[in-house]
Amino acid sequence: MRSAIKRRSLVIGEVLEARCVLDSTVVFNELFYHPLDTTEGDAVEWIELYNQNGVDVELSHWTLDGGVRYEFPAGTILPGQQRLVIASDPIRLQQQTGLENVFGPFEGNLSNGGELVELRSHTKRIMDQVRYDDQAPWPLAADGTGLTLAKRFEDRDSESAQNWTVSAQPNGTPGQPNFSATSDTFESLVDATTSLQYSVISTDDGLSNTWTLPNFDAENWTEGATNQIGYDVTGFGPATLVRHYSLDQNLQDSTGLGPTGQANEATFTAEHSPVLGSTGSLSFDGTNDEVVIPDAETSDAYTMSIWVKSDRITGQGIAFRSAVSPLLFWSHALRLTADGYFEAYAVDGGGTSVKGTTQATAGQWYHLATSASADGMLRLFVNGVEEGQAQPITRITDTGTEWRLGSSLGDGSGNGPFGFLDGQIADFAVWHEVLSNQQIAGLASGIAPRARHFASHSPRRCGLNASSKLVGANSARI
Repeated sequence: MRSAIKRRSLVIGEVLEARCVLDSTVVFNELFYHPLDTTEGDAVEWIELYNQNGVDVELSHWTLDGGVRYEFPAGTILPGQQRLVIASDPIRLQQQTGLENVFGPFEGNLSNGGELVELRSHTKRIMDQVRYDDQAPWPLAADGTGLTLAKRFEDRDSESAQNWTVSAQPNGTPGQPNFSATSDTFESLVDATTSLQYSVISTDDGLSNTWTLPNFDAENWTEGATNQIGYDVTGFGPATLVRHYSLDQNLQDSTGLGPTGQANEATFTAEHSPVLGSTGSLSFDGTNDEVVIPDAETSDAYTMSIWVKSDRITGQGIAFRSAVSPLLFWSHALRLTADGYFEAYAVDGGGTSVKGTTQATAGQWYHLATSASADGMLRLFVNGVEEGQAQPITRITDTGTEWRLGSSLGDGSGNGPFGFLDGQIADFAVWHEVLSNQQIAGLASGIAPRARHFASHSPRRCGLNASSKLVGANSARI
């Protein structure tokens, strides 16, 4: 045993990703962090560890840390290439699964929104860790669907999202291999020469769900070979989020791409739109409060999204790009006019604006979005609906070096046609592309900018296999 400990100490300087080829690692292998919402709540949360070693590893007084806490009792041994499960309620898990020797209970709960979980040795050294998330690139279906977060291959590292997927069966496989040899096989229902009738399905849900009914008449559908069947995702992605400031008690960019914003007098508040899942926003007093976000990156297309509540109806700036000062340049703007209408503004050599038709009510939250592209159109959206008359844009003029939220447009003093905002702002996001109307409507309904509706999707052909878990208006389980 002493020589094995020496050998383990020789490789401690290697990076975590290299652990998958070392004969000395116990790693996270499967997490059930968000079970289906039932009367049992989080009582069935559990964590599975896997010993990548070919020999036994003693876990006496090792600990789980981070989101949950647990200390393994003295004498705990994890055999080579075997699994060990720790649960928030080990007795209940044993009753549900028949699994023996479940450890626990651990203290705390695994966050449904993602968090860091660590495995530490008895000397408090980090042996493995995973910072999972319920947003892409982490598997989204592990969040509340009854599926677990499962490692694709048990000899891989735990930190990379690409090494994780969702379990092949509900409630996962605690204490058992994550996937069997047949997990990824499909039953072939048709071959490439089979002639079928099919319909082109549009994104406007025009087909509804009547085609799934037994008496549906497909006489008018097109006939062709199955190797021509596929789908198009126009209007649903890909969409690359380049800036996202939730403004929920912090000024950090959740994408990790942009700098932290600077609040000038603006303060955090617990008030927020009831549509959002956040717990706060930024409050502006209408006198001199603003947020400045340095950002010199430009693009020939953009979409900007934000939530706003004005406490009084006057001409006010909401969000725009600026160069050092509003006195020098402003564009990519969302603002409230003196008569209470929202307006989008962009510079394309001259100034172009689109005025909405919704007259704002003081004290009410609104979702606003604007998009524009070179040789395209400037558009305004209020609560997910396009308003006003879209205007042609010949080019995107952008000499801005920063974003300003709640600041004054005009003479820069707060006394111009668009003064400082008196109200609250939440969830500011920017894309360097034009989002579809469907995507913007999704944002207004409360879908987070980083949620699955904005993940990249690649068009593909269905080929020979017919397998679908997306049962809805335009699909059916076969």
